[in-house]
Amino acid sequence: MPTCPFFSTCKWIEKYSSKNGAIVNHFIRNYCKGDSLRRCARKRVADSLGGRELIPDNMQPDGTPVKGTGDSDWPEEVCEIVNSFHVKGHLKH
Repeated sequence: MPTCPFFSTCKWIEKYSSKNGAIVNHFIRNYCKGDSLRRCARKRVADSLGGRELIPDNMQPDGTPVKGTGDSDWPEEVCEIVNSFHVKGHLKH
C-alpha cells in the first residue's frame, strides 16, 4: 500500500501525534495511505502550490484546523485552495 511521500516529514504528524494519537491515527488511515492519498488536503495544497512551505502545521488532512486552533493566520492562497475542494463541509474526491 503506497504511503504519502511527505509522511515521514509531515509537520502535522510531527506536531500533533503525541498529543492526539487516536485522532492522528484515524487521519493516517483515511488520508495518508493507499487510495486515500488523493483526498489529503495537505498534499493537495502542496501539489497546487508547488511545495509545502505555506501549509500550516495545524491544518489536518481533511483541510480543517486542529480542534482548539483556527485558520485565521493561514495564508490566503492556502484558504482559497482548501475552500475550492470543500463541498458542504466535505472534501471533493
